[in-house]
Amino acid sequence: VFVERRSVAVPDQVIAIPAAVIEPEFITDADGRSGKNQPVVTIVEFCDFESKECKSLNLLLNRVMEEYGKDCLGYEIKNLGAGGRCTKHLRRIHKDFPLDIHLRSMISAEAARCSAQVTDYWKFQDQLYQMQPDFTPNTFARIFTSLEGQDFSSSYQNDLMRCITQDRFKPDIERDKQQAQALGVKTVPTLFVN
Repeated sequence: VFVERRSVAVPDQVIAIPAAVIEPEFITDADGRSGKNQPVVTIVEFCDFESKECKSLNLLLNRVMEEYGKDCLGYEIKNLGAGGRCTKHLRRIHKDFPLDIHLRSMISAEAARCSAQVTDYWKFQDQLYQMQPDFTPNTFARIFTSLEGQDFSSSYQNDLMRCITQDRFKPDIERDKQQAQALGVKTVPTLFVN
């Protein structure tokens, strides 16, 4: 894997493991994935929305995804919290690893997963990183309005808040954390490639 260091931080850990170890237990439907079942490269990222390093990594991976072009059905993800971005040769999977030292990382991870029910998960994620560390219900509502327009139904915003306050995706986030710990992840961002 080649990572060119520019004005963004690169992950503390890059761990390469065989695809056979990743599929199928490591990547689940709750993580959201799209595109080819066997892309040339699969990047699995463990991140925390309050981490400045994860914010930098997100910018870097967005550029990588743009460079390789989007020619898979990467945005047809419904009811899947952490959707997968995909190109013809590259698949990106986000897994949540909220750190205990970040007070709002769990609620932001839940908001991102809840957002996938009604809007583009990846655009919501990008906005979350831009709003860092202002993760409040008002922030989530502002992100929805910016993505969906002023006419965005308040009932959808109410559904988002209800989803977050009911911890609907907390079990999925906890499963991501358990997977990370079982793999020896100690910090964010951590990437697994292939």
